[in-house]
Amino acid sequence: MSNCKSQLVSILKKIFVRKAAVSHTLTFAPMEKSYTMKTGDETLSMTVVPPEEYNNYADSLRELRPHSYQIEAMLRAQLKYDFFGLINAKLYAPASSSQRHHMAVISPSGSSTEMESLSLFWDDDQLSDGTVYRLLQSLPLNWQRPYVIRQIPIHLSAKLDLMMQELSGGILRQFAPFPVVILSLAPEDTPPVPSLPSGYVFGKLDASFSEEVMSVWSDAPTETAKTVSKYFEKFPSVAIFSKENSRKCLANVVENGSDPSTNGKSAELASYCCFKQSSDVGMTYTDEKHRRKGLARAATLQLCHELHSQGIFVNVMIERVNEISIKLHKSMGFKHCTDSLFIFYIPKGFNIYSFSHFENIAKYIPEDQIKKWKDCL
Repeated sequence: MSNCKSQLVSILKKIFVRKAAVSHTLTFAPMEKSYTMKTGDETLSMTVVPPEEYNNYADSLRELRPHSYQIEAMLRAQLKYDFFGLINAKLYAPASSSQRHHMAVISPSGSSTEMESLSLFWDDDQLSDGTVYRLLQSLPLNWQRPYVIRQIPIHLSAKLDLMMQELSGGILRQFAPFPVVILSLAPEDTPPVPSLPSGYVFGKLDASFSEEVMSVWSDAPTETAKTVSKYFEKFPSVAIFSKENSRKCLANVVENGSDPSTNGKSAELASYCCFKQSSDVGMTYTDEKHRRKGLARAATLQLCHELHSQGIFVNVMIERVNEISIKLHKSMGFKHCTDSLFIFYIPKGFNIYSFSHFENIAKYIPEDQIKKWKDCL
């Protein structure tokens, strides 16, 4: 791995030495909806893809599956739910027609203002490492801030790691890379929703549950409670309430198949599952005293059927180490699609515990990994 990185560093340096010999300086020429970097007589740029092109762009990504799958899924979800506006997200693609559909960046991909965030992929059969580096450098991003890479195909992660170091001038260091398995579920493979045990009823999350959900959600550092509240208003979700233990007002009981006598009464949130802005089914959680009753399975399948009825891709992103969750989802008909990484990049000397809700994700990181990272600061 170290030899591979050394070779790529050498290649990148040669590229810039050669270009500098032609133009002597690298200059940025901002254009409307475009950010262009000119090096000598060659122009490489990433441009903002207008919303009216999202559908055609998503169609073009089909040929590059499975590595383009998650970006395509995010665009399909955007076309349905129009959520880019909630986080001021944009889709960037190479301006060159020959490169247009071989690289895509969505940024930001989360609502936290404490860090930059993006999801990306590129076709490494068509784009050289040097080209990808210069295209990334042309983006209007601050490469010296903390970053979360929400989605990157795992086979590109070593190259991205080196590029992030170069883009940041050596300031950024990789922290807590989470290998993720992406599983997808086709409509024809989806089992029926199981009946709920006695005393439980289906419902829906609303904005009032945002703090409660974020208190246990591992991705909480990448979002704000205010935006998560808006996600619950805009995206489908499924909640299962217990009628026996009163804690919250049951304002969103699903009428179809539920007990009408619970309407307007209070009930306890026992389990839930949400569709997220990263276009996957997740945030799945069951309160400890309600576990081993099949609630997570019921909530997940209820949500999957709803998404399928709206023509939305159904997939989950699960940490590779979470074998129990992977096994559960495969038992529901989910099949392996591709592998990805969820990565934090932190500047030297930055206090990672200053992130809001960082404790949610820290519990999944081995102490020796945190110590090793601190020793590198």
